[in-house]
Amino acid sequence: MYLQEIQSIESATPIRDTGDAGRILQKQFADADREYFISVNLDAKGRPISYHVAGIGSINSVHFALNSVFKVALLQNASSVIVCHNHPGGTLAPSNEDLIATESLINLGEALGIKVLDHIIVTPYDYLSLREYRGDLFK
Repeated sequence: MYLQEIQSIESATPIRDTGDAGRILQKQFADADREYFISVNLDAKGRPISYHVAGIGSINSVHFALNSVFKVALLQNASSVIVCHNHPGGTLAPSNEDLIATESLINLGEALGIKVLDHIIVTPYDYLSLREYRGDLFK
């Protein structure tokens, strides 16, 4: 991972809820022709510091390394992260792999002291918060 892969976000506006995050992330990635997995690093007040593209996949899958998400978060002194990936096919339903990855990210984040606030799936038409859909995954 090179530091050039990290995109700075200059924003004094905190991400207060899933709606804020969903709208921002949908604008960024909804029209992509392949799946992207990104993490948004947030400071202690919930303001975005940067985002990191942790994986670029195909039309129906994306692979990423869990440690890549947190390596960047640690380098950016993030207090929390929101992760996101897109479904170019337009289906919001999370796959079993999406749920497993979310649980793994939450557990690793907890061990590192970086809270995973949400995992958002976006399509060209809408977004889905896994925190709202499967709150039992989030501690």
